[in-house]
Amino acid sequence: APRLAAGGPVAVEAAGLGPVELGPEEVGVVEEPVTGWRVAREGGASVALDLEVTPELRLEGLARDLVRAVQDLRKEAGLRVSDRIELAVEASGEVAGALAAHRDYLMGETLAVELREGAAASERAEGGTVATVDLDGEPVRLWLRPIR
Repeated sequence: APRLAAGGPVAVEAAGLGPVELGPEEVGVVEEPVTGWRVAREGGASVALDLEVTPELRLEGLARDLVRAVQDLRKEAGLRVSDRIELAVEASGEVAGALAAHRDYLMGETLAVELREGAAASERAEGGTVATVDLDGEPVRLWLRPIR
């Protein structure tokens, strides 16, 4: 099929006739996309990607968005790259699920020595930097303070 699509002939074995050469004008090449997949071709190479987002991948993506939000808050607070922090996150729904599933990842990426969840983000507002961010339509309250 790639050779025909490129305009070249192909040889096929026909029972009782032997090899028969067919040109692109004699054959119709039809491509039917598979739902949830994307295919790209260049030259003789093809790549197919499964675009389905599993619940696990969705939580991982939300965890990365949460890390990005905390890193932005660290920057806003004027912290150095190496500063360790105390962190509190108040989230619900899928963001809370992402936090539970990827707690160690969040702490490692943000250099959080301590991570409190739930209402602790509101209760600890004094003496730190606070922000409320929107992660995929869900409000998330963040609090952090450097450990010196």
